[in-house]
Amino acid sequence: MAQSTAFTYHGQLSDSGKPASGLYDLTFTLFDAGAGNNMLGQPVTNSAIGVTNGAFAVLLDFGASFPGADRWLELAVRTNGAASFTTILPRQQITPVPYAITASNLSGTLPVSQLSGT
Repeated sequence: MAQSTAFTYHGQLSDSGKPASGLYDLTFTLFDAGAGNNMLGQPVTNSAIGVTNGAFAVLLDFGASFPGADRWLELAVRTNGAASFTTILPRQQITPVPYAITASNLSGTLPVSQLSGT
């Protein structure tokens, strides 16, 4: 398998209604529903993420947590080094792009007619 289970998440962060800028700690938690407490795996924390004019990008890896079922991502944020995180609601449903990793679950032979390219 040439690819990992990691994917890039791009986000926009506001602080008091204005685009945030500076360093922020971000925690991402994967759930199996838009509400409720059924967390999948452990949260992923990225520390000292640079946010410029509200924009940021992080690499997330929840391992083999995408079997084809619906998944939601919950984000919590704090200014770099602050004591506690603030959860941003609602959770965001993860759309099919990260599910491309499920292609590694194929087994058996694929007919040439289903392939393209060289």
